[in-house]
Amino acid sequence: WEIGLPLDLSDLALVDEQAGLASVRTRFEHVILGLPVYGSEVSVNQSLDGSVAALYSNYRALTPGSPVATVSQASAEAVAWAAAGVFSTRHPTAAELVWYPSPDGNARLAWKLDVYSAAPLGDFLTLVDAHSGKILLQENRINFVDGSGLTYIPNPVQTSANTALTDNADAASAALDAERVSVTLQGL
Repeated sequence: WEIGLPLDLSDLALVDEQAGLASVRTRFEHVILGLPVYGSEVSVNQSLDGSVAALYSNYRALTPGSPVATVSQASAEAVAWAAAGVFSTRHPTAAELVWYPSPDGNARLAWKLDVYSAAPLGDFLTLVDAHSGKILLQENRINFVDGSGLTYIPNPVQTSANTALTDNADAASAALDAERVSVTLQGL
């Protein structure tokens, strides 16, 4: 059964193993020259008798480029900040060197940066080529969606022109409910 993994599994590093009542899940990350390959992992689900129930893998053989970064971490961070338009941060940026797989089967050395921006708000995952300083990937991991809610604009006494309205002892009130309007709640 061909699954594309090397027989000695020397370029897989154990990430974690979780045992349940009926199975064990073991996760590995793909490493080259001691550095992780971005987004490359193998997950094996086994029954308690050791038989493989499921295997997930996006592993593929890669040829690494130069393992020595010529772009400093500070320079890579400046590139990531500029690309995301960061003015201020909520937490320090986390950085590590990784291999970035190219479609041609090569792996490029890259800085993987997690930029926790306050302005604009975002958790920007950024990969910067550790030789050219170019952005390979950038995405905001915070999802923003619009919702809706009911409110008074500006208040029920003004919109109804009824000065006798009361809060009904914090209980529902048909008169008050009728004065609410639906508004869009942006950026939730």
